[in-house]
Amino acid sequence: MSEMNNSRGNSARPVGNGTPNTRPVGNGQVSAPVRRAASQAPIRYASGSTKSGYKGIRAPKRRRRPTPFLVILIVFLIVLMLVIFTSRSFRNFISGIGGGEDETAGISDTSDVPSESDDTDTPKETETEAVTEEEPSVTPSEDETGFLICIDPGHGFGDGGASSELLGTVLEKDINLWVATEICNYLSSAGYNVILSHDGENFPYTPIDDGDNLFYIDERASFAQYHNVDLFVSIHCDSFDKASTYGTRIYYCNDYKYSTEAMTLSNLIKASVDGTFSDYKESRILDKSQATGEAYYVTYGTEVPSVLIELGFITNESDAERMLDAEWRSNMGYAIANAIAQYVNDATADGE
Repeated sequence: MSEMNNSRGNSARPVGNGTPNTRPVGNGQVSAPVRRAASQAPIRYASGSTKSGYKGIRAPKRRRRPTPFLVILIVFLIVLMLVIFTSRSFRNFISGIGGGEDETAGISDTSDVPSESDDTDTPKETETEAVTEEEPSVTPSEDETGFLICIDPGHGFGDGGASSELLGTVLEKDINLWVATEICNYLSSAGYNVILSHDGENFPYTPIDDGDNLFYIDERASFAQYHNVDLFVSIHCDSFDKASTYGTRIYYCNDYKYSTEAMTLSNLIKASVDGTFSDYKESRILDKSQATGEAYYVTYGTEVPSVLIELGFITNESDAERMLDAEWRSNMGYAIANAIAQYVNDATADGE
């Protein structure tokens, strides 16, 4: 019997330390394995689980990978932001918040020395291959002669041109557009084929448009060439640090293909303005000939007969007062339109 008890003791299940789970009885023999009472509290593991065995150990959490839908959504948002931030409307909006480009850059001149303005700068470098798909904002109409006149209001959009305290909140670009519109209306009502290079609101299409809110001088020349115009007249205002300097100036280039025609147009404009404002000859209507290196770019870069008119000096009290007067602007527009009409009549009569 004792041998049988020893055999049972040796086959008992081991406890946590590897020894048989047995206890001795009074006679030194090994009893049956000890069983835990039902009321005994369960063992708590370090993990806090009350479960026994390996099932009570918590498995480490796996990092969840992003779903394909989430990846596609993130990529879409990135592309959308890039499109917005690189669009012209967004840049224009930011430019408007920041006040746009320098709107105080004026056009300087003296009574005897050709004026210097941003139009005399060399054209900015552009990628001529970058042609946008937009439609032109101005579509030329057809007249009987087919002769197309382009009136170009200087500056505009993000470029305010010259400014002066004598004008208050009015900028050069405003006066340029007002007078250019008067010229265009007079010619159009008389049956001439005429367009504005821009209307101050819709940015004009050109094959070299770089997408910003500035209508550069080479873009103006490109506009004229794109529309195949026959005559180009640019309207500006002058400024100078000497307040006594005043008067209207008419500039043309004297050493390019259309110098003779440009000189003829300049003389006609001078005579017409002189006749219109005969009651104040002190306006000093001058026509000025310039070589290519000194001339305004639009007077030769358009590759057609071209002139640039400085209406007056916004830094001169008398000139500024006149340019703020709607009646004076209308009369000036009529005088310039009358000279252009005479030039076109002569040019078409000669078969040009």
